[in-house]
Amino acid sequence: MSNILNKAILICLLTLNISVFAKDFGVHGKVFHIQEESMDDFFREQFDDVDQEKLQEEIKERIIETVKNPKPVEYLREAPVYRSFLFDPSIIVQADIKDAVGNIVVPKGTKVNPLAVQPFSQGYLFLDGSNQKHVDWALQQEGSVTLILTKGSPFDLQDELDREVYFDQYGALSARLGLEYIPAKVTQDGEMIRIEEFPVSFEGDVQ
Repeated sequence: MSNILNKAILICLLTLNISVFAKDFGVHGKVFHIQEESMDDFFREQFDDVDQEKLQEEIKERIIETVKNPKPVEYLREAPVYRSFLFDPSIIVQADIKDAVGNIVVPKGTKVNPLAVQPFSQGYLFLDGSNQKHVDWALQQEGSVTLILTKGSPFDLQDELDREVYFDQYGALSARLGLEYIPAKVTQDGEMIRIEEFPVSFEGDVQ
């Protein structure tokens, strides 16, 4: 995981390096005299005043914090009761899919179920990694499962558990599955996806 973090930092630094030259230097009432100093010289002086090493270190620290503590999926709530339901992952093809020579292999409008092509090889647990009750629940689940956090630091939990931990970045998976409550267990049931919600730490009245 440290290699992934280092690569993420490197990529972001390379991408954001141009921001060094976009720094707001403020307004100091400088007047340009054509014969005395060119605009190029003025800006070169301003760039020379920037501590680029310090600025890149600040950017690096912000990147590390963002990677280690991703923005949580805010709309997910604690499961108030146990619930189990099926989700159909099928999609409708929006345009003809053609082979290399232009023959249509999947016509527009065809309903395709990804599970018919690539079944699940394991279950997936969606949980709040900062909630110890969620973590305890996840460790009690039997069979091969992958932990996917919707809140908390995947790095910290991975170090604690000594196993791979992932994060649902921007809530993309939760949204695709229509999740509303956590913790939740996602498994395959035939050509459907079964979603189970577990009330492990709910406090309050059930609506």
